[in-house]
Amino acid sequence: MRAPHCVLAVLAAAGSATATPRESVIFNSVPSNGLLGSTANGVRMNTFVGGYSLGRIDVSGTLNSVTASTWRTDSRILVTAPDGVSTATFQPFTSGTTFSSLNVNGSIFLPPGTNPTGPWTFRFYESFDDGGTASVDAMWNITVTLTDEPPAAPASTDIGTLLSPGFGATGVSLVASQVRWYRFSLDGSVSGLRYVDIDTYGSVLSGGSAASDTAMGLYDSSGALVASDDDSGDGFTAQLSFGGGIRPARGDGMPFDGRNGPLVPGVYYLAVGGFPMTFGPARWSALSTSPEAGTINVAIGTNLASCYANCDGSTTPPSLNINDFVCFQTLFAAGASAANCDGSTTPPILNVNDFVCFQSAFAAGCP
Repeated sequence: MRAPHCVLAVLAAAGSATATPRESVIFNSVPSNGLLGSTANGVRMNTFVGGYSLGRIDVSGTLNSVTASTWRTDSRILVTAPDGVSTATFQPFTSGTTFSSLNVNGSIFLPPGTNPTGPWTFRFYESFDDGGTASVDAMWNITVTLTDEPPAAPASTDIGTLLSPGFGATGVSLVASQVRWYRFSLDGSVSGLRYVDIDTYGSVLSGGSAASDTAMGLYDSSGALVASDDDSGDGFTAQLSFGGGIRPARGDGMPFDGRNGPLVPGVYYLAVGGFPMTFGPARWSALSTSPEAGTINVAIGTNLASCYANCDGSTTPPSLNINDFVCFQTLFAAGASAANCDGSTTPPILNVNDFVCFQSAFAAGCP
């Protein structure tokens, strides 16, 4: 019996949800044979009409064993769009060994903006070739359906609106290759004197080449990567810092200095796990292949106030007073993006409209 081997999908298959199909094609009795690129690969092509924004690609059908020793985790399909560059690998099974006949039901995404119009290539292959190319490992009978369904955000722990002093989760269990997701919202911009600091200080993981080696990536509401980090925190832990000002380091990590830039108001998704992790540029594509397991800590520190008009963050009644106008004027004079009350993006970004915005926020009062 052969020893287990590493399984890694370029894009992991996931159960498909209901979506309006745009176009589909059926492939029957397609051999899955040979390593990727072998002349023994089963290759099929189909031309789609297109004319819509490509979203999720659903794959369903059956996978039938031909060689008794083949594993279900070996069978893959390399999907290549008409541009010849945009690709994704469909791997329906990431665990299990030999099989007879299995139902296939999953989905993949190609890079955003991929044009579905034109000839597509589907290459059926094995990550481990049992018996050599002279013996077909498995046989596919599938339907491939193109949809315009956008990707769904990852299941996550919802922190809610992030306000001072922030959020902390300690001793959260983490198994090998697991990615934990956290979701939070920002009501205001993180810039100027405002900050959001994130780290995994105090995590306890073992099993890898370095103790407690963590990584993290922050994505926006559309799934676009904002920033990622591996070793900026204490030891081999990860750390991100947004906004302005400088706050002391924890352990031998870097100080919190806002080096990852500003954040605009909106919803964000934080992915944390053990190293190594890969963070794709879009669609929340965070993947861990880490052997480390144990407990991971997540700390998010901030000075964001619950009320924008309370610029100086005072807590003594009345919290809204002349000092807040002085605070806002100081930010405006310094050109701080925190003074961009109306969130405008057209230069000059700071203008009289921000004063009108601030006055309106002041008049509305704080909760």
